[in-house]
Amino acid sequence: MKRKRHSGDYTHIILIGVLSLLFYLLQFTPWLSLRVAGARPMPLLPLLVAVSIFYGEWYGMTLGLILGMALDAVAAGASCFHALFFLFFGLVCGALATYVLNRNLRAALVLSLGVSLVYFAARWARYLLPLHDPDALSYLLRRSLPGALYTALWIVPFFYFFRWLSRRRQPASLL
Repeated sequence: MKRKRHSGDYTHIILIGVLSLLFYLLQFTPWLSLRVAGARPMPLLPLLVAVSIFYGEWYGMTLGLILGMALDAVAAGASCFHALFFLFFGLVCGALATYVLNRNLRAALVLSLGVSLVYFAARWARYLLPLHDPDALSYLLRRSLPGALYTALWIVPFFYFFRWLSRRRQPASLL
């Protein structure tokens, strides 16, 4: 069965792109920091989770791949760490929201918290463990864990924004 296109899909895609670009730039702007008590959020993760919840796994995978490649472009070292993780997170969150979970705030918070914890733990294991840094465990507990919790809370405004946006979809006219 073919999925029917809605007339507002292109507007929604452009809006998702603008929001992604805004938070991507905000992530790397040194004079406008979102840091609170040393915890630095990654607002692109909850944005990806919210898009995956309301638009499905294909939109989530595509956005995840684009955001991941953009993050890998500015990351130290030549790896596709972010591209693979964000692609996987978009697919899993979209599939879970479509086939298993309800599209409510509680499910979004659980997904966002799970994605944030896995991402920050994997990033810690990828970048700090190979260095055999004696402060690696301290970094995990003092920076990564609070950063993951702070990141997970960003799902609340994204969830309500995308819920409002998805309700504004108008079916395409027959003419």
